[in-house]
Amino acid sequence: MNKKSFFHLWITTLFCNSLTESVASVTGGSKYEACRPTNCGSVPKISYPFIVEGAGADYCGLQSFRISCKQNRPFFSINKGFSFLIKDISYEHHSFRLLAIDNDAVDASCVEPKVTFDIDRNLTYSSSHAFVVIFYRCRTTSFLPDLEKIPFVSPCVDNSSISNSTATRNSLVALVQKDDMLGTIGEESNKHCEAQVAIPVELNDDVSSGQTIRTVNYAELLTNGFSLTWNGRDIDQCTECERSGGRCGFENGNSACYCPNGTTSSSCGTHSTDTGAANNSTDFADL
Repeated sequence: MNKKSFFHLWITTLFCNSLTESVASVTGGSKYEACRPTNCGSVPKISYPFIVEGAGADYCGLQSFRISCKQNRPFFSINKGFSFLIKDISYEHHSFRLLAIDNDAVDASCVEPKVTFDIDRNLTYSSSHAFVVIFYRCRTTSFLPDLEKIPFVSPCVDNSSISNSTATRNSLVALVQKDDMLGTIGEESNKHCEAQVAIPVELNDDVSSGQTIRTVNYAELLTNGFSLTWNGRDIDQCTECERSGGRCGFENGNSACYCPNGTTSSSCGTHSTDTGAANNSTDFADL
């Protein structure tokens, strides 16, 4: 190879490498911008692991943490097409609180669950959790004799019209403190009631204190909601990314750190004093 050909080859290689680095930088930078924290009405800085539908790319969060922003309120997609209202998020403690009302409800105090909450494998309940179980339109009250039950009065029905309400007529409610009891309870109640719904709640005292449906205010428990903690191997990795000035994401089955000048697996390299979303806590209790 003569000197002229070698020089042309060297120039071509240098140009291609520069072009590749430039494209990678632009791509990484655009993903950094795409994963900017999103506001939902008065709710600021919603970020990884959550995705706000229509406001960011899918790689900015996990598919099981989808949020729909409806009427300026954030709803967490659960199962069977239902969503629960997000009451608050703590990125510092990797937790958030849900309220069992769907996105059609106008009054946040009207909590009448329509579907059982099925927990995702990446989520865990608080240690003080229990379940309010509602048995709708039962033909008898004698089933599950060892489980204390009382008539269910919907907080969504005016007292003057309760006697005329077909939605909650002959319905019962119970407090269940053991997760493994739900399956047996469901099988038995299906023989006697039209439907059963189990919603997590949080008790004020220790779960072992022997509380029953008669010793708690179940309407208040439902209105207070329940908290969930997200977990996974990428939590520390995401914290490191945010501390370095990056924004977390997830693509091709792996965690990603989107930086202003490119994409890395865990860190932008230089730590910044702004910890980003890691220490943000958003409270929506006044919604």
